[in-house]
Order: sequence, then C-alpha cells, then structure tokens
Amino acid sequence: MQVDLQHRTFGEIVSLVFSVTFARFGQLVAIALVLGLPLLFFLSLTTSRPLDPSDVSIGALLGAVGAWVLSVVVQFVAQGAYVLIVAGAFRGDHPTTWAALSAALRRIGSLFAVSSLVGLAVGLGALAFLIPGLILFARYYVAVPALLVEELSPAAAMQRSRVLTEDRKALAFGVAVLVGAFIYLVVMVSASAIAAYARDLSVLAAVAIQWLVVSVSGIFGSVAAVVFYFQMRIEKEAYDVDSLAQLVDRIGERDAE
Repeated sequence: MQVDLQHRTFGEIVSLVFSVTFARFGQLVAIALVLGLPLLFFLSLTTSRPLDPSDVSIGALLGAVGAWVLSVVVQFVAQGAYVLIVAGAFRGDHPTTWAALSAALRRIGSLFAVSSLVGLAVGLGALAFLIPGLILFARYYVAVPALLVEELSPAAAMQRSRVLTEDRKALAFGVAVLVGAFIYLVVMVSASAIAAYARDLSVLAAVAIQWLVVSVSGIFGSVAAVVFYFQMRIEKEAYDVDSLAQLVDRIGERDAE
C-alpha cells in the first residue's frame, strides 16, 4: 500500500489510520508479539499460583515491579517501531522488522523522556479543571513521531508537535478520541468474553488473552499518531513522496551503521 500524499478531511484521516494498520497488520502484530513474549513469560512466572494477600513476599513485590518495568519498555519500543513501519506505508516500501526495532531501541531513552514529559504536562493540565490537560494532549499528540522521524531531542520534539498541531488541536483530539473509542470497545468486549468463560480459563490464559487483545488493539492508537504527524506535514509543509523517501532511507541507513 502506498498512501496518496494529499489533504484529507477528518473522516478520511480516521479511515487512513485503519487502512494503513490493516495493510501492515501482519508486521505490526509480529512486532507486538516479539516484544511481548518476554513479558508473557515473566507473567507466567508471577501468575503460576494464586496470590495470597497475607503472604506477599519481597520476591512477589519485585516480580510485580519487574513486570511493570518490562511492560513499559515493551510499550516504548513497540510504539517507536511502528513509526518506521507506517513511514514505509506512506512511501510504498516495506522496512524490515529488525530495522524498525533498531530505530526504536536506539532512542529508548529519548522515548521514555518525551513520553514522561508529555504525560506530566497532560497530567498537571488535567488537574486544572481537565480542559487544559485535553489541550496539552492534543498539542503534543505527535511528539513521539517527531522525535524519531526527525531525530530530535525530547524538548525539541514537543516543540515540533506544538507547531504541527497549531490550529489543528481539535482535529488531533477528534482522531485520538475516535480511535481510542474503538480500542476501548474492543478491549471491553474481550474482557466480557473472558469473564463469561472465566471458569474454563486459567489465570495465565486469561492474562495472555487480555494482553494480546490490548496489545493488538493498541496498535491502532500508535498508528493514528504517526498518520496524523505525516498528514500535518503534508498539509503544512507540502511534504511530497521524495521527502518521505529520503526520510525513510535516512532512518534505514542510520540503523544499518
């Protein structure tokens, strides 16, 4: 699939999110699974027996902390890897899974930093009667794609996102909410199904199924931010296919070093 580089309406942008995701669905899911296997293995160790609240050991607490840290790392690397995959969809080529993972792993520290800074800003804004938090969320919606695509620092990526979403915050928020509603619906339906068959499932099986559903459905949210990033560059900077080709080649060459 090669994305036509043109201006799009709100509905067309949302439709493009799903089109790009399904066009690269196999590779995106493969990335989620490859990164998630260590986490699932770790969870299998911590859920091998029922948890007794009266017998919480240091080992159990460390295991819970370890699972959380690993899940955060997986989330950041996966989100970063999706950037190159979606960039390839805009260009019409197929970056390898390893190239995408390498691009994310090289910037894992910056991914953590920009996500933390954006999360802190949105959280503090939400405390101020919610509305400021929503505005900041939309303002920094494409900070992660900008960080990786343009090789920026966390602070510069946030500033870049602010520029790209200027006068487009309502559009960014609308795309995020609609795609987020789809993800929420999928997760809730799966949770209901798991609850209905809870007696026939082990704890590990229930955790694994729910993790798979959350991971796969979450891909749509990550892709939405990347698609919106490229769409804003097309709209505001007359981004063309040659620019996109140079972009993807530059990232690929950097990862090959």
